[in-house]
Amino acid sequence: SAAGRAGRDHGLRQQPRLQRRFVHVAGAQRFEYLLAQAMAWRIPLPGRDLVGSFANVHARGLLQFRPGKAHGRVVLDLGLDWLAWSALGEARPVRRLLAGEPPHDVAPLPQAQAIARLADLVALADQAAQQALPFLPKSGWVWFQHATSDKPEKSEPAARALWCGGGSGFAGEGDDPWVKLALRGQDPFVDGDAGTLQHFDELCDRIFRGLPAQGATGVGDD
Repeated sequence: SAAGRAGRDHGLRQQPRLQRRFVHVAGAQRFEYLLAQAMAWRIPLPGRDLVGSFANVHARGLLQFRPGKAHGRVVLDLGLDWLAWSALGEARPVRRLLAGEPPHDVAPLPQAQAIARLADLVALADQAAQQALPFLPKSGWVWFQHATSDKPEKSEPAARALWCGGGSGFAGEGDDPWVKLALRGQDPFVDGDAGTLQHFDELCDRIFRGLPAQGATGVGDD
């Protein structure tokens, strides 16, 4: 949306100023934050090329910065950039600066593995463009965290609370009118269809499996 693009543009304009505040945080392992360079890239995938650019490439690698909570959408956004960086054959790490977390490095995947993972996610995005899929990132991330923990039985109630909202005045992720329209009859937490809930579980695993989660919001806090 236009509002979303304006917000992202504003955030990009603020990044250099905010990054300067982190110059001393990383200590001996600090990046040269003020020497960032843009880097355009093109990744050949089956049937198409994936094209994009990174704004914060430094001598030691790619810098990722987020001032807010690392909820599911952030995990996915940062993970996609990490996959693209890896698919380029980069050996340098990705340095993450996330609110409330110490700086940490994420090693790239092997190039072939990253390309295969990107191709699968692009195919899923193509499918979503043709048919609404019962998935939303914040609820999906909480589901996935619990499903891969030692208490998988908490997956459904935790994700349902985020999807449907609560009685304390906050709107659920699935309360959006467009989401309700797109998923009418196949809402995993409203329509009571076990097959749709299973599809949601499969999508959560397919999307989040293997994405770096260090520094992300803990189970139950998303």
